[in-house]
Amino acid sequence: MWTGERQSKKMKQIYFKSLLRMEIAYFERDDVTSGGLLTSVNKDTEDVQAVISEHMGYLIQDVVTVVSTFVLAFISHAILTLVILASMPLLLLSLAYTSRRASPLIVQERDIFVQAGNVLENALSAIKTIRAFNGEEKEEKKHQNYLQAANSVSSSLAWTYGLRSGLTQFLILSLFVQGFWFGATLVANKRLAPGEVLSVFYSAMLGLGVLKNILPRIVSIERGKNAVNSINILLEKVALMELEALRGFKLSKIEGNIEFNQVSFSYPSRPDTWVLRNIDLYIPAYQTTVFVGESGSGKSTITQLIQRLYEPEEGLIMLDGRELRILNISWLRQQIGVVSQEPVLFDDTIFANVAYGRADYWNTTMKEVEDACKLACIHDFIMELPQGYDTGLGDMGKKLSGGQRQRIAIARALIKDPAILILDEASSALDMTSDHMVQKALENCRKNRTTIVVTHQLKHIGDSDLVYVMNEGEIVESGTKSQLLDIKNGYYNKLSVDHSPNPKRRTPELDSINKRLNSHESQQICTTPTSLKAKRVSAMNFLSADLSLSPPPSATFSRKSWYFEDPMDMDMLQGSATAAFSKRNEINDNSTSINDIISYYEDNDDGVIIDVLVTNPDESKSENTEQQKFKFPIIKLIRETMDNKSFYYIGIIATVINGLVMPAFSFVLANLLNTYSIADKDKLMYESRKFALYVLLIAIINGISTHFKYYLLERASERWAVRLRHLGFGKVLRQPQSWFDKPENATGKVTTILTTDTESSKNLIGQFAGNIILGLISLFGGIIWAFAVGWQLTLVGFGLVPLLLIISELQGFILQKYEKSQKLATENAANSFYQTISSLRTVFSLAIEPAMENKFHSSLEKPYKIGVKKAFICGFTSGFLDSLSYLTKVVTFGYGAKLVSDGVYDLQTMLVVWTLVIFCTTSASQMLATIPYYAKSKQAIKTIDKIINLPVTSNTEGIKPNHIQGTIVFKDVKFSYPERPDTTVLNGLDLTIHQGQTVALVGRSGNGKSTVAALLQRIYEPTHGSIMLDYEDLKGLELRWLRENVGIVSQEPVLFDMTIAENISYGKDDATKEEIETVAKQVNLHEFILNLPNGYDTKLGSCGSQLSGGQKQRIAIARVLLIDPKILILDEATSALDTTNEAIVQETLSKVQKGRTTLVITHRLKSVKNSDKIALVEGGKILESGTHKELMTLRGEYFELVRSGNL
Repeated sequence: MWTGERQSKKMKQIYFKSLLRMEIAYFERDDVTSGGLLTSVNKDTEDVQAVISEHMGYLIQDVVTVVSTFVLAFISHAILTLVILASMPLLLLSLAYTSRRASPLIVQERDIFVQAGNVLENALSAIKTIRAFNGEEKEEKKHQNYLQAANSVSSSLAWTYGLRSGLTQFLILSLFVQGFWFGATLVANKRLAPGEVLSVFYSAMLGLGVLKNILPRIVSIERGKNAVNSINILLEKVALMELEALRGFKLSKIEGNIEFNQVSFSYPSRPDTWVLRNIDLYIPAYQTTVFVGESGSGKSTITQLIQRLYEPEEGLIMLDGRELRILNISWLRQQIGVVSQEPVLFDDTIFANVAYGRADYWNTTMKEVEDACKLACIHDFIMELPQGYDTGLGDMGKKLSGGQRQRIAIARALIKDPAILILDEASSALDMTSDHMVQKALENCRKNRTTIVVTHQLKHIGDSDLVYVMNEGEIVESGTKSQLLDIKNGYYNKLSVDHSPNPKRRTPELDSINKRLNSHESQQICTTPTSLKAKRVSAMNFLSADLSLSPPPSATFSRKSWYFEDPMDMDMLQGSATAAFSKRNEINDNSTSINDIISYYEDNDDGVIIDVLVTNPDESKSENTEQQKFKFPIIKLIRETMDNKSFYYIGIIATVINGLVMPAFSFVLANLLNTYSIADKDKLMYESRKFALYVLLIAIINGISTHFKYYLLERASERWAVRLRHLGFGKVLRQPQSWFDKPENATGKVTTILTTDTESSKNLIGQFAGNIILGLISLFGGIIWAFAVGWQLTLVGFGLVPLLLIISELQGFILQKYEKSQKLATENAANSFYQTISSLRTVFSLAIEPAMENKFHSSLEKPYKIGVKKAFICGFTSGFLDSLSYLTKVVTFGYGAKLVSDGVYDLQTMLVVWTLVIFCTTSASQMLATIPYYAKSKQAIKTIDKIINLPVTSNTEGIKPNHIQGTIVFKDVKFSYPERPDTTVLNGLDLTIHQGQTVALVGRSGNGKSTVAALLQRIYEPTHGSIMLDYEDLKGLELRWLRENVGIVSQEPVLFDMTIAENISYGKDDATKEEIETVAKQVNLHEFILNLPNGYDTKLGSCGSQLSGGQKQRIAIARVLLIDPKILILDEATSALDTTNEAIVQETLSKVQKGRTTLVITHRLKSVKNSDKIALVEGGKILESGTHKELMTLRGEYFELVRSGNL
């Protein structure tokens, strides 16, 4: 088991490392997703670990035993041994046939479960979008389709293995039939003494008994073999890539001159669609080069080629006169800082997320991080948080708003002091205040480095910036801004519509801000900090640094470590500084590096690890109560969740029959062996034939019962596991959002529970239950029979059984404790795996593969150490139990011989009792050997039981009005997130939106705007006050009906790994092709889709990775337009669009807003000026409301926001 734990850890490390060496195109394949990879690594490593930990060791032991016993039998009498083994070729043929049939089924089953894992991961990571479009049932159905396919394959596999087991048991017992007859003949003809026959029989019987144990292990070994093959396939793909990654030059100095010479490119997932065509361009060093153009024109693709996330299919890309392909890829990415439109942050502290920007992140000091954050205008916000830079950001940084995430990403890019800075819509998520701040900060950062900007906001283009205008993958114009503006009817002039500066917006307040920016007087707007002014070290020195993960003494800072007990979103982070946080053990060492912090957060789980998915924190207070609660959960769970129980009950009956075979065979065998002592030849032959026929009959019964035992129990348990997975997925989909916000319910952890734990659970009622019943029937049946024949020897033979049971119970109790801790630690490691793999594009861009490897390796240490302790306990107890089994045989045989010599027993009685004792205690020992796996299954069932019993509220309960007008009233609404009841996000908010009105919510980030939208969708419920729709309380309305009538387009839209048509029609299953095309035309996407090789049937990949940000947002808008909601929520709905498409989409939205109630959340003045009402949200309340004209006349806070350019 120790070796199995070590190899499992090693395999996960290799698997993880291999994925980090794969090119990004591999992860854009339709059959590769984060959830599928997580399912694959869990299943493959478990299969291999089972082989190494249990089956391989026993297999070697059993093979040695079989060979040794057969050798002894041959030495005793070769001919008799050959006769006994005459049917062995049939056994081998049956094994070969079933193995050949089972192998493709194993691969097929694995692939189906991986695809089912993809569905799980996609659904859980996009739960808000699924809820918004009532997609729970659709996701359930999709998942169930895969599970039904898996059921069919598993049933065929169970029949095949059942057939193998039945034939094996029949052939092994039937081997004795011809052996008994031939042995009797030899004894009758005086050619062999009875003792010699007995010696051959006992040797062969021992070998064949062990052989029965070998064959079931082959099933697990075959699964392990297929698992190793799947991993080897991945390793073979990685081998060449890893060699390529290690090769290449590292320039001693970078100027930053970049050239594209006749570059053409198409994405590997769409090879027939050219994204770039014959691109020629020059990006001069130490200057800013800007790429503009419509969404999908290829701007972001150019930045990805520069990072070598992809390789061009034609042409060359040069850096300072060297072809990009010949440069070391890791070194290259370390010289580039990237801020993308949708920045990805990691589930770590703010300090760690910023420090990851540096290649030598372990050397990062607090001052360097603070300086970078000051430069990105996020320092003051961080310092307002109770834990400051030690604040955990949650899964994908979801505790921050979009703007806050983007500023953290900017700080991460700046801290490395890159030679090349890429800003891909770097300020698209910022409000006007932050935008002004960040743009001025970025102007300072652009000095003395090559800067590449991708933007739709032409106002950010400087007079001296080189501008390339792109259209459909080609450079159509280039030059400075003034040069391009001189081209009449040019592309740039077309894009510049609505982007020309408005002189009226120049105000004294705005001038004041600019003066402060230039004079560096503001603490929020800072010049380049001293630590970032240092001369850039040479690339060779930069890379020659010690890459060990142990922190150098110089990288020190002093602070306390905190963590969030539960997630919060952006509004909660901006809430009161008295928010309830749980303080972790303080790090008292004043010389603590980031590496220490990472290790601390991963390894020190005291008081943090809660039983997974516990909804009531008080449950963990009493371990005894929990033990009592789950003492017999299996009976309740089977009764409530198992369908087709008849299969299982018939399988139990077959198991009982199979359990009676061993005592019956022992009795017949003893009588048969006793016949050799008969002196009369005819009687000897008659008795031998009679008992040989009994053995044949028992062999037939054994074969049939074994087959149906295996097939029926395995089929029933597989169906049960699939049903548990289906029911659990359904329960999870219907949990409130606050449940998903908890860290113990992160996507990676829940995916692992629903895949791995259900697989472990089935073993308890499948073959494990079969073995337990078989062992108990054999044990008690043998005891009763043996007592009836000879009670004295029986008492001695079974006298050690109570000791066996006591030791086994103690072993199970200890292992249960370890199993729980290991399970939780394993889930944390699985979540670490998932978070990294789902963020690989960011990992590659930052070149932090070593950091992610170290983090994942650290997460594997805890489950490994617990596994080693389990291995020691299992090894000790198993060895002790085996020794007691052998001791039983010796004592029983010795005492039986004494009883025969004393005349108490005759030889027949002694042989019958002894044989029964030996066979029954052997069965009991085999049963007890499964205890370690029982502990694992039991712990898995506890978790699944909690999932299955999660409370849910039906989304079809409540009032379902016949029609909707759309009048919305928020009355004295107060709201605190369930996990932070003391932090008030909305504080007595009053807002009325009349039927057909468009109301815009404006204000600084974190004041409750997005919370209002979430409450309107009933993602959360208000803690006080009421929300009325057409004067009906929202709580009393049917949830499904409500969401059918409320459509939302968010700032970061979520698309699914489906076709374009399926994504657009996600909220309307009966949508026609004409309807889908109509809404696509409305958002100016139809022509683009038609130009794709597969048109509307084009798969988008995971999270819509095949599209640009603007294209994704337009599909999301089309999706909402198709369901034609009566209430529309637009949360920065056009932030990712270029000027042309924004104008088209805005015109469409203006049309569809007529006659429906619309809530707009935005930072753009032009998006709110024409609203019927504008509400300024401040401190969780409506501070001001009215039309734009009214609010400007009021000359209040809104007026100041507009005058200062912050709106």
